[in-house]
Amino acid sequence: MENILKIIALLTVAAGAAFAQDGPPLTGILKAGAIELIRTSGKFNAGPFGTLESTTDVLGAAFSSTDLSKIVNNGQPQAPVTTIGSCFVSPLGLQLEPGTRTDATTYLDAGPFININGPNGSKQIAASKLLYGGILGGGVPIPVLPPPPPLFVSPGTYTADNGSGGADVGPFTATLNIGTLFEWTNADASLSVDRAAGLDVIWTGGDPEGKVYIGGSVTVFNAATRKVDGGAVFTCIADNSAGHFVVPPEVLTLLPESTLTAGVSNGSLIVSHGITAKFDAPGVGESIFTFVSGVTRNATFK
Repeated sequence: MENILKIIALLTVAAGAAFAQDGPPLTGILKAGAIELIRTSGKFNAGPFGTLESTTDVLGAAFSSTDLSKIVNNGQPQAPVTTIGSCFVSPLGLQLEPGTRTDATTYLDAGPFININGPNGSKQIAASKLLYGGILGGGVPIPVLPPPPPLFVSPGTYTADNGSGGADVGPFTATLNIGTLFEWTNADASLSVDRAAGLDVIWTGGDPEGKVYIGGSVTVFNAATRKVDGGAVFTCIADNSAGHFVVPPEVLTLLPESTLTAGVSNGSLIVSHGITAKFDAPGVGESIFTFVSGVTRNATFK
């Protein structure tokens, strides 16, 4: 599950600036944990069923031990990043050698399950190879099938626990308060992007002290190999309290024009926002419990 992999990557990157170290290599072991409630919303072309809109709530969790000495970049080349204000743009399709070792992180036994409790009830997510991930509610509405189950997340207080714990991580309880849900209010008005004019993204809700992440990409595939052969991706970071953010033309013009395949654009936009609380888990220490809400749309970049 792609969103769960994001959590796993977070645990490795939790080592801080190790990837960008210019000084002596870091040493030592970092133990970290993450529990994440994730709401993903999107619209997509479903052929004979037309355009379907899907919203899904999932839970993912992982606890890890990272050897900091194994995640230093070691001088390997990285994809170039162009910084414009609070935005970052990187090319896609570069064939660079990976600069980090894959054995830096091992996952810890936090018990056979994670319980999640909230205003809409309780769920239990079982461990699979020391990782936790499962659907809590929602899904894709297929016209010929029964409707998906109700969404799980609504404003209120949520607790997550691991019962009596596991071999590596003792019992814990994490608490997260979710206020007004975040909403990208002009998502359907942003489907056609004039790169030379900029893009105004507007939202409501969420944590007024938090950040909003605005991302977009145009991905070019090689017709023969079906691998990514070009394009670019951008991310902009804005204060949620601002209520909107204009992605400037200087950022958007670093993306190529998008193209259509079977009527579907190879361009996309995603707007997301997160709320985070810290908790302590015996055997790991300070960890994070997060709710992330993300909305995606196919977009045409002209």
